[in-house]
Amino acid sequence: MLGDWFGPLGVRRFDLIASNPPYVAAGDAALAAAALSHEPGGARSRSARLEALEVIIREAPSHLRSDGHLLLEHGAEQGASARKLFASAGFSNIRTLNDLADTNASRRQNIRAIT
Repeated sequence: MLGDWFGPLGVRRFDLIASNPPYVAAGDAALAAAALSHEPGGARSRSARLEALEVIIREAPSHLRSDGHLLLEHGAEQGASARKLFASAGFSNIRTLNDLADTNASRRQNIRAIT
């Protein structure tokens, strides 16, 4: 399927949605990090940092089963903003987890949808 975020999915619902959307703003110092040097340019945000996260978080409840989960990666400085987006979209059990290296370089958001 090819499309913009949830567009091609129609009314399908899932137990789990996982995403690693573009979240690093153009010009962000994190782009110089060795870990990001192999990432294609399209994998990074082209403008302000939260656009992709906002769309995914806002539209995910329509595509999750009532006990479904949304997992996504966000920037190290975006945790508070991302948690606010999740709460405003009706998610519960919102938490930020460190990456596997237990650093602030990358964080993942694990949330549970409520209906």
